[in-house]
Amino acid sequence: MNGMRSGSAGDEDAERYSRRRVLASGLGGVAASLAGCSERLSSVGAGADDETDGLWEEWSFEDPPELDGWPSRQYDGRNLGWKPNTTGPTEDVDTAWSFDPGSDGRFGSSPVVADGRVFAGHEDGFLYAVDAASGDELWAADTGGEIRWNSATVANGTVFVGSAGKRFWAFDAASGATRWSHEARWGIHSTPVVDGGRVFYADDDGYVYALDAVTGELIWEIERSFGTRVQSGLAVADGTLFVMAGLLTAMDAATGEVLWTGDDGANNFPNGTPTVADGFVFGEFGQYLGVANTDGESLGGAFRFGGTGWGSPALARDKIFVGHTGGESHPTVRALTLRKSAVTTKWEVAWEVTTSRGCYGSPVVVDRTVYVGASDQLLAVDAESGERQWTMAMEIPDNTAPAVVDGTLFAGSDRLYAIDEGA
Repeated sequence: MNGMRSGSAGDEDAERYSRRRVLASGLGGVAASLAGCSERLSSVGAGADDETDGLWEEWSFEDPPELDGWPSRQYDGRNLGWKPNTTGPTEDVDTAWSFDPGSDGRFGSSPVVADGRVFAGHEDGFLYAVDAASGDELWAADTGGEIRWNSATVANGTVFVGSAGKRFWAFDAASGATRWSHEARWGIHSTPVVDGGRVFYADDDGYVYALDAVTGELIWEIERSFGTRVQSGLAVADGTLFVMAGLLTAMDAATGEVLWTGDDGANNFPNGTPTVADGFVFGEFGQYLGVANTDGESLGGAFRFGGTGWGSPALARDKIFVGHTGGESHPTVRALTLRKSAVTTKWEVAWEVTTSRGCYGSPVVVDRTVYVGASDQLLAVDAESGERQWTMAMEIPDNTAPAVVDGTLFAGSDRLYAIDEGA
């Protein structure tokens, strides 16, 4: 760690490749173990020999706390991507409304929902607030730079978002008035998280910031020691902040102290945002999905996609849902089950879905349905069987996820869309 201070404040493929190059990482030592176990990994899972099955423990995730609306990119600050006590559209779907701001570009960030309002950042640099029922524009706030990859987060009546304009903003959720802003060292493409009265964000210069969520006062800032960008989202759980930049790093959320940093001996590149649940942290790096204890100890083993993972896995009940590149060459959306022993993990494929193009976003789970954007389409898939419930043609921006609230799905594309059942 260095630089900690307290005070106040081309084409798409080339772009994706460039982003991978600046995000080299491992996951708490898992990447280092891949060199020794990669021969055992395949597109249908990996693990120890069948003779040790009696030592394996079944894995099931606890229900998340009930939150109003859908206040962050994958529902909560842990990026769990799972809201069990609500419903989403499962058949006979159509567009209830669409919102077009009338400017060039797309809604390049994930929508979030709070108090009957949908908040979504656009590549034109504005954060838009739209009535969730009608699609009418409520307000638009200029952030001074493109909003892409990163999404807004809502907490206690405030909407937090950063932009490529080197500034992090706090807006009043009802009126759109600026409550405060904070100047970053470089552009911001990382989704913030809120915890314990603090809001955390990171910038493209490799700095991580903790601010007072009410006043905007700087509490601490840290420059990543290896100087790489932070362009994936953050995660926070039990007083620990998880950052994926060069290596997965766990930091004390109160002080900024680095608790541990992953050791990458296999030169894998992290492309997604970490997901935290039940004392474990999951992350997509290169062609692998790995898991480690939140204290930094690797469980060993990993699942190989056969493509490249870009988003965050969603964790629901006894399954892990993940998307990755591929398309017609191999599956792009999978449901995995995971068992663990004292020293390693065993991954198995519950079901898989192949789409015409790869999946560069993150799935979410509502009730018994998985929703995910697979580049050129929105999919709804039965979480247990993998059977498709519906498909809708739509260009889905990279690194985004839909939001689902009270039976309606919200997704960004050329417009902001609300999808209802029987609309």
